[in-house]
Amino acid sequence: MAECNGVSGICKFQSDFLSSRKETSKKVPVGTVRLDYIRGLDHVCKENGATTSFPDVDFVFRRMSVLYALFPFDSYGKQAMRSQVILRDADNILYDIPLNSEVSEIKLCPQCMEEDKLNHGFFYCHTWHQMPETRMCARHGVVLQAAQRKHKLADVDLKQVVPVQLLADPETEWELSKFTKALYDKPLFIDLKSVRTILQRRMENLGYSGESPYDELAKGLRQSGYAVFFQEQTGRGIRRMLASSWIHKENLLRALSFLFPEPEVFVREAETAGEGFRDDFYQYIKENFHLLSPFGQTVFMECKICGNQFHIHPYAIMSGCGCPECDGRLSLEEIVNRQLSHLGDGEYELEGRFCGYGNRQSKIRHKTCGVVRKIRPADAVWCRRECGCTMEADLSRKQEKVDRYSRNFKVIGYESKKWGNGKVMILHEECGQTFATDLVNFLKFPYCRKCRQRNLSPQLFEKRVKDLVGDEYVVKTPFVNQDTKITFWHKTCGTCTDILPVEFQNGKRCDLCSTVIRQEELQQLVLECTGGKYHVAPKEISRYEIQGLDGTTMVKDSRFLIQELSRPTPSMVFRHRIKKPERAIGKKAEVYLWAKEKGRQFSCMEVKQELQMGDTQVHNILSWLKKNGYIRRVRYGLYEVSYRDIDL
Repeated sequence: MAECNGVSGICKFQSDFLSSRKETSKKVPVGTVRLDYIRGLDHVCKENGATTSFPDVDFVFRRMSVLYALFPFDSYGKQAMRSQVILRDADNILYDIPLNSEVSEIKLCPQCMEEDKLNHGFFYCHTWHQMPETRMCARHGVVLQAAQRKHKLADVDLKQVVPVQLLADPETEWELSKFTKALYDKPLFIDLKSVRTILQRRMENLGYSGESPYDELAKGLRQSGYAVFFQEQTGRGIRRMLASSWIHKENLLRALSFLFPEPEVFVREAETAGEGFRDDFYQYIKENFHLLSPFGQTVFMECKICGNQFHIHPYAIMSGCGCPECDGRLSLEEIVNRQLSHLGDGEYELEGRFCGYGNRQSKIRHKTCGVVRKIRPADAVWCRRECGCTMEADLSRKQEKVDRYSRNFKVIGYESKKWGNGKVMILHEECGQTFATDLVNFLKFPYCRKCRQRNLSPQLFEKRVKDLVGDEYVVKTPFVNQDTKITFWHKTCGTCTDILPVEFQNGKRCDLCSTVIRQEELQQLVLECTGGKYHVAPKEISRYEIQGLDGTTMVKDSRFLIQELSRPTPSMVFRHRIKKPERAIGKKAEVYLWAKEKGRQFSCMEVKQELQMGDTQVHNILSWLKKNGYIRRVRYGLYEVSYRDIDL
């Protein structure tokens, strides 16, 4: 834009066109400019609306910044906070919140520059090149060039560029860049929670376990070249993506790019993720506002009281933000108290002076219980941090979840004094002992961390294994504790697999023979094996709700349900069974057993011809078998079995 308007330098263009003409009390230092956003955008666009070709707010957000493209990696509250910081004027203490820079350097594609010069007579900086994790041009597949900043100035010198350093091989980097460009081309109005749900559903559909330590997904990332991005902490990075309240956008982008090699598939799933809070928003604005634009990441509103028109994130309206013109006639305390009235039960108010939305804390009183706490107002308003007195209701909700898995445990509190964080304290009513654990982990493995680990001897563990699988599996290494893997020998295929004791007791089996259990297959097996007396329905990712003969309901993993249908001893879950489930072995086991029967070296062509498999399927299976030590490559295209079975 600076070049088109004949202005030399980004800083001068900013001061002439992109700075608010309003009187401001805050002096902005000369020569400082951010590359990802400007302040007071709503006022700037309104003031320059008559200027030819000057963009509106939605166009700036959608095409001239990476804001909309990165919205899916934040909660709706943080999306609204970021929008308010950008839309409102720089001297507004209410939105004096520091934002991390999403664009720290200007990146350029040499081939795009040449095309721009040919088509327009000049080149310009493409916004999608500035996306995080974009180091290659998605269109041309060439390494991007980074423009250098001039000495002691905020301007960048577009003539002095250096190649961007790649973190992975060029093919992987190119795939990642194409995924980030797809997010820019079609911005999605969803939040982090929806993205995580899509990611977990995709993991399940591709056969990756949704349970920690996520070994299968970590292996897939390593084989495809994506693990290098996680700096040898792949499992930890995956755990943060799926559970932590704070994430690396970069790691989530990398995982999504790996799981969705065709970006349009992710876009389609995201578009059907739900309507979010659209209906609640329409209901909320009826009294005070007219909606002048379609519902989206930013809406154009008209205040019924003063007639002022303004842009705002729809969730900001739901969080108590109002018309900027009307808010200008209120004190800061009045505005913040209105926003706090939208938190929890609506009984929150400031105690004393408001110190701003930055890193300073203010005192906030919860009128319901009378407790005054010091907290950043931004955390209360945008991150929905409620008072600790709501712990009782929160614990009741957690108890309801625990009851669906086991009725022998009681949630009694939190390990940390800081409410809502850390581990929960659980009482095991049978042994009378309490222990601290992460609730998500406990729901996956609902057992007492005290009595079970202490009393479980190697002999007792082997007896439990025999009760679950009969003679199909043999314990080859003795039980030590719940955190030490045990080697199991599988009679069917003759191979060994290392599994944690609690994982084996919850349905995990041989890596080679195990297959993904689809929803339709599981429901049909339950009907056939129980004579129609039991039904299962999908409840959560990889988990199903099952109702017992006495009317009680439980939520269990699909692998656990198959285990209970197959066990040779009576099951506490399925008290009525008429047959065991019959499931065919997986393709990986089929290839391995065929090769083992051959007893000699074999080629890819033999596998395709004798087992009637396609090229891609054979390549993927042989790669997995080689990676996990079941076969070894003699030379290109020729393999032999690497015997992992133990002589009994």
